[in-house]
Amino acid sequence: KVTVLYSASLDEEVEKVVSKDIFLVAVCFMLMFVVLCFLFFRRDLVKSRMILAVCGEISIVLSMLMGYGIAMVLGVPFTTLSQMLPFIVVAIGVDDMLVLFQTLETVKRTYPELPLEEKFQKTLKDAGISITITSLTNMLAFILGMFTVIPAIEYFSVYAALTIFADFLLQLSFFYSCMVLVEMHEERSKAFHCCSCFCPGPEPDKLPVIAAETVDSKVLKISLTEISFHSWTDYFRKPFWVVMPIPLRIGVLVATLLAVIVSLVFVSDLQEGLPLQDLAADDSYVQDYYELNDRTFQTQIAEDMVKMYFKGVDQSDPSVQFQMLQAKDTILRRSEYASLTSSEGGLSPDSTWLHQMVDFALLSNLTTAPCASLLAADKCANTYVPLLLIPQENFYPILDAFLEQYPDKDQVIVREGNVMVDGKQKQTGPLLASTFPFYTEAITEIQWASYYVDLMGLERELNKELFPDQDSDVILLLDITLLFAQQQLVLWDEAIQNLCLAGAGVLFLCSLTLIHPLMTLYMGLVVVLIDAFLFGLMYAAGVRFNSVSLIIIVMAIGLSVDYSMHVMHCFLTIKAETKSERAFRSLQKMGIPVMMGAATTLVGILPLAFSSSVIFRVFFQMLFATAGSASYVGLIVMPIVLSMVGPPPLFAVDEK
Repeated sequence: KVTVLYSASLDEEVEKVVSKDIFLVAVCFMLMFVVLCFLFFRRDLVKSRMILAVCGEISIVLSMLMGYGIAMVLGVPFTTLSQMLPFIVVAIGVDDMLVLFQTLETVKRTYPELPLEEKFQKTLKDAGISITITSLTNMLAFILGMFTVIPAIEYFSVYAALTIFADFLLQLSFFYSCMVLVEMHEERSKAFHCCSCFCPGPEPDKLPVIAAETVDSKVLKISLTEISFHSWTDYFRKPFWVVMPIPLRIGVLVATLLAVIVSLVFVSDLQEGLPLQDLAADDSYVQDYYELNDRTFQTQIAEDMVKMYFKGVDQSDPSVQFQMLQAKDTILRRSEYASLTSSEGGLSPDSTWLHQMVDFALLSNLTTAPCASLLAADKCANTYVPLLLIPQENFYPILDAFLEQYPDKDQVIVREGNVMVDGKQKQTGPLLASTFPFYTEAITEIQWASYYVDLMGLERELNKELFPDQDSDVILLLDITLLFAQQQLVLWDEAIQNLCLAGAGVLFLCSLTLIHPLMTLYMGLVVVLIDAFLFGLMYAAGVRFNSVSLIIIVMAIGLSVDYSMHVMHCFLTIKAETKSERAFRSLQKMGIPVMMGAATTLVGILPLAFSSSVIFRVFFQMLFATAGSASYVGLIVMPIVLSMVGPPPLFAVDEK
């Protein structure tokens, strides 16, 4: 079987993946439209809200056009990762949409006597603040994510921050205005459907949300065996876990803490790196090449050729040549690297063009000089330095003759100018750059990331030791795999930096909005819990730690606020006799819209699970884990904590 790979293979295959999976964005919008129509549908078509599904989809599309347009005007490159942003924006937009809608429905049922204007004022008071906070924290997490040395993460963060900001503006302007118009039409008893003559008459709402006045101590003290559930919404109309006996609540918290500890234990065992085949589609010819390489050649011959480039120094100077040879020798002394072993054109088996040019000069009786006459005696004692060297004044005449005899060596050097000789292009002038090749020993997939990261660290050491006076790096180690290894070299530092910055920014914003310091501390706990769960789920699912997963980890800081902020803010606005009752009412009020937001998020990202690219499927796994863990923490763990050690109400609003 013949497999092929050429220099442009990965670029072309990535472009194919983008064009091949672009239809998934359309599928996402179609699924979300169906879900929203289901949620907004009422059998009484006068009260049906399906038109809001259309308005919501339009607002999300407009927000993406606005965010993407501004980013492109600013000259921010559009990358493969940016293609996955619509799935996130749809999830965030629908979440805000449902919070506004469900809050309005609750206000209408609880305060039916209020005029329409006051109903919307109360809706915006209850839901608008929490939506503002969650949107700002999402934006802040991505804004702080821009301060990274990894371009892919920087570009994605710019697109995400701008698009989320646009979505926030349109949700509270365009979509909210659509809600007002729909309610005005309902009050005038005007249907939106051409088939209104066939519509049944007004029908009383079924399964109303339990109003605040029906929640008394008897409900809070009800036995768990007496609670029955007919649908998933009943779990949030009767959130029993916040009124369980205290030992049971403590048991839930202890189990959560143990899960966090186990997750953190496995962080050090996470696989790292971004295998190149993951960039291509599952059916790409690139997959065949890397499969054959991993299965056969990697265990028999050297895995890959890495090139050591030299630039920015006068390579005709014997002292510079010594430093170049010393750099390669330093690498070859390490067991995982090897030089070429076959002779090229009758020259010495040593692979550098510099050794070969010295041998050529000696065989051609051209001017050479003893090493000791050009370098210090201790340098000439090194085995990697030829006994004879070329004086600087004779370097270029001998280089021209060498290239005339061996024109293929023209590929490993770069000179200042080019001329045409006998219809062929020939390099002339000073030597600007050159390269020494060497091979890596066979390594396993598990060793891949650490091996290349070590190589990049070695590059830094060589530049610092051999060329300390140069303003820029003289030595560059280049291989297509090293492009991703450079990311891996700084990835943990970047992860810690981004998590700390985003976490600090979110906590600062929460301190200004939630006001109570204990709530700010709890929000910090939420961020830690969700990111800890993510690391554990990454290990369990075999997801590698790389730039793709790091984006989700940073984004999880903002999303974690989404799923917790609504309930926590509601808790601060409710006045009741006990903390358990306040937590109970908070979940009654905000539990259903938050859970609907989580469910629609999962529906929105579902198309990614069927992508032909590993990266897109990893995005699905990480977002699924984020939504699941954030829902658990925001709707189960934190309400239990608040029911036991929550702060007093700040706004003293008695729901009764």
